[in-house]
Amino acid sequence: MFTSSAFQRKLTDQVIVLNPALTLDEYNSELLHYPVAFPTSPGPGTFPSPGLYPETGVAPIWGRLEQTAAVEVTNNRDTQISDWLLFLMPDVVISGLSRVVRVSDRVVFEVVGPPSILTRPLTGPHHIEARLVHFSG
Repeated sequence: MFTSSAFQRKLTDQVIVLNPALTLDEYNSELLHYPVAFPTSPGPGTFPSPGLYPETGVAPIWGRLEQTAAVEVTNNRDTQISDWLLFLMPDVVISGLSRVVRVSDRVVFEVVGPPSILTRPLTGPHHIEARLVHFSG
């Protein structure tokens, strides 16, 4: 696996990739359970959690988020739709079920479809590109 240092310098956003685990609810139906990106109670130098996930120790990684489209639909209510593209190193574990948290403002995105692993002919995997939509925050 080869990734140029020029590409690594472009990864300027800290993100947390949340990969779900399959659990059962009280009716034995399968449901996706996502780990937590931030503590649920504020501590020194932290902000309150958005309250989406229970607490675990998930570490941030470097990526690059770019907004590719923004549309505001106003039909009887205000709705904002935005598409994003996430660039990651090729060894990051991410799937079409993952969620991504931008550390700087704790905005949560959902991955749309399976991420693409882009390769170079002679050196193999170069980076991952994942399409995202705004989820919360």
